[in-house]
Amino acid sequence: MGGLITGIMLARPLANGLAALSGWRTVFGVSAVAMALLALLIARTVPAWRPRPTLGYGALLRSGLSLLVRTPAIRRRTAYQAIMFVVFNLFRAADRADRQADPSRGRAAARAAARHLSSDRHADGGARHDADRHGRGGRADAGERVDLGRRRPQHAGADAL
Repeated sequence: MGGLITGIMLARPLANGLAALSGWRTVFGVSAVAMALLALLIARTVPAWRPRPTLGYGALLRSGLSLLVRTPAIRRRTAYQAIMFVVFNLFRAADRADRQADPSRGRAAARAAARHLSSDRHADGGARHDADRHGRGGRADAGERVDLGRRRPQHAGADAL
C-alpha cells in the first residue's frame, strides 16, 4: 500500500514536470510506451498456470471474511490500511479546500512558469511571438493557462484538480 500511495502522490508532479519540459503529449507517449513494455514483461514472466476453482464466488468472498474474523494480523493490517486511506483523503480534501480559498495560488505559479518557458523556447524571449498572436504585449490575462506558448481559457474546475 505504501508503494501505491507513493505512486499516486508522485504521478502528478512527475507528469507536470515532463509536460513542462516537452509538452503534454509527451506524458501520454511515455505512458503508452511504459504500458507496452510492462505488458511485454508480464507476458514473458508470468507463468500460464490456471488453477481449477473449488469454491464458487460467494464462498470465496465468505472465506475472506472468515479469515478477517479469525486472524488478528489481518485485522491489524486492515485497520492500518483504513487509517492510511482516511489520512490520504484528508490531505487531498485539505489541499483542495486550500486551493478554493486562494485560487490565485495555483494560477500565479502557472503564469510564472509559462513566462519562463516561453522565454526559453523563443530566441527573441517569446515577446514578439506572443504580442503578434495576442496583441497584448505577450502577457497572459488572469485566468488563462499557458501550454508551451499556446494560450487557452482556463476551465472552471481546473484549479480544483
